[in-house]
Amino acid sequence: MHLPSICFTFLILHNFKWNRLASQIFGILLIVNALLILFELPFTLTYLYDGFVRHENICPVWILINYSLFILSIILIAWTSIERYLFIYHEQLITRCRILLHYIPIGCFIVYTPLFYISLVLFYPCQQAFSEYSYICGGPCYLFHIVPCVIDWLFNVVLVLLITCVMNIILIVKINLLTQSKIIKYVDRLFNHKILLSMPPKRQRNEKSTLQHQNLSDMENNIHRGINDATATATAGTDKIGKNIKQAENNTKQQIQQGQNELEHSLPSVKENTTDSIKGAKNEVGKALQTGANEINNVGKCVTKGAKEAVDKSSDGMKHATDTVTGKTREFAQGAADKSKKTGNKASHGFSSLRKSIEGIFH
Repeated sequence: MHLPSICFTFLILHNFKWNRLASQIFGILLIVNALLILFELPFTLTYLYDGFVRHENICPVWILINYSLFILSIILIAWTSIERYLFIYHEQLITRCRILLHYIPIGCFIVYTPLFYISLVLFYPCQQAFSEYSYICGGPCYLFHIVPCVIDWLFNVVLVLLITCVMNIILIVKINLLTQSKIIKYVDRLFNHKILLSMPPKRQRNEKSTLQHQNLSDMENNIHRGINDATATATAGTDKIGKNIKQAENNTKQQIQQGQNELEHSLPSVKENTTDSIKGAKNEVGKALQTGANEINNVGKCVTKGAKEAVDKSSDGMKHATDTVTGKTREFAQGAADKSKKTGNKASHGFSSLRKSIEGIFH
């Protein structure tokens, strides 16, 4: 970026228009910045690349170039703001006294800054202690003394920045006030011009004045009439609104009364319907219970019939068995009798169990 910046600055300076008095200060600022790029920027780049200063003899030269050119550019910017104000509001004065107000101040600033820093950096009675690992070798030794340091900062930095800020603020405020005053004057001129064009001759003025008074009185009467009509319509509207509200209240009361009557009429019919439905449900339940009881009786009858048939069959079998046993030989009478007793006991036991089962069924 070092070489392109140098090329562009020289290109701008080559095509710069030096014949214009108001733009000459900008050309001088470009020259100062070109000197910064050519002589001060290489020291800064080498220090940033290496991280240290190669020799202490370079330190005074670097400090002089840095301080003088940077402070000169700041002072020239402050003087640019002052000259801009003079060229806007006092152009004739600065063009007539351009040697005193333009060339001499710029020449004084160009001579003042290097002489001031040469005297402080090279000839001020203090012991220099440069640091090879600091930017600008840590600065000159006069910065560690109160008087020269305060003078440098107050007159070369603080005062210059204050002048720049104050002059720019004044310029902006005055431009705004001037534009507002021009707008107000232009509006006043237009208004006065329209009034002059609309002014009639003297004879017509009197007639128009009387007509204007009559028109004003008619307008006042019309306004009073309009106010009265508006109040009348407003009162009529409020009466109508009150009547409508009363009618709405009566209608709502009638509707509420009708609803209550309908509810009172519908309640007994609802009660009758509910009682009828309850009775029907009770009858259906009774019928279902009756049918269940009948079915249970039929089942009991069937069970008793089956039990009787079983008893009859068992008794017939017993008789047949006894007849067959008696028909056998008497030799085996005793054994048959014993067997018949056993079978009789078994039969009686079976009959008793059958009887118990039948009784359990009936129960």
